[in-house]
Amino acid sequence: MKKVILVLLISIFGLSFSQEKSETIGSNVSSEEYKKLSDDEKRFVNLLDAATAALKGFYLNDTKTEYIADIHFSTNEKNLVSNSLTFSQKESSDDAVLKAGNSCRVCGLRSAYKCLDQIRASTQGKEEFDVHVRKDGDCVILTW
Repeated sequence: MKKVILVLLISIFGLSFSQEKSETIGSNVSSEEYKKLSDDEKRFVNLLDAATAALKGFYLNDTKTEYIADIHFSTNEKNLVSNSLTFSQKESSDDAVLKAGNSCRVCGLRSAYKCLDQIRASTQGKEEFDVHVRKDGDCVILTW
């Protein structure tokens, strides 16, 4: 009996993940465009989606504190330390980092692709880079 229930649960679980969906993945790219991305770009978009969702969640729980997400990205997918996402409360010392370098504002699908193209162009040839993400209303601002 336990085996039958286990097989049934595995079948249902497998079916729920194998169905094709034409919805937006996360908040930054559509599923059709996500399929066209390279493996590195998919990993980066996944981290960006997670950072965006978490910052929105932080804001829902505490509207007075500003948080920053840091994406530490490496093209070496086995480098787990560099392929990570960290969060911290924004401090006044962070302003210099957030104003330095390149930045872009993501408010929807079109601006996300424009920003992804800018990041791609400026980090080309680099094995590792960091992107700082902060919430700005319904948008996020990325600095790298």
